[in-house]
Amino acid sequence: VSDLLIKTGASSTRVYLPANAGFTHVKVEAGAASVELRVPEGAAAHIHTDTGLAGVKVDPSRFPSIASNEYESSGYPTALNKIEIQIEAGVGSIDIR
Repeated sequence: VSDLLIKTGASSTRVYLPANAGFTHVKVEAGAASVELRVPEGAAAHIHTDTGLAGVKVDPSRFPSIASNEYESSGYPTALNKIEIQIEAGVGSIDIR
């Protein structure tokens, strides 16, 4: 998977992202939803969130905050397998591990 777009409303969604796909771009557009994204060990990630009332939970040991609403794995710029995640959410919850 090199490009994944998830558009979801009132739902619960869990996605396991690829471990060895090179570069993967993920965009999530969620309304009143619960979204869980699982980044495999060995893959780096850059995460940007733009949320209204949604609660955002990002694993800080794997993806430390680098700016307001942005998180990034150590070594992301040079990683062979990396995932860029863009989240736009209204209400609900976002969980990235």
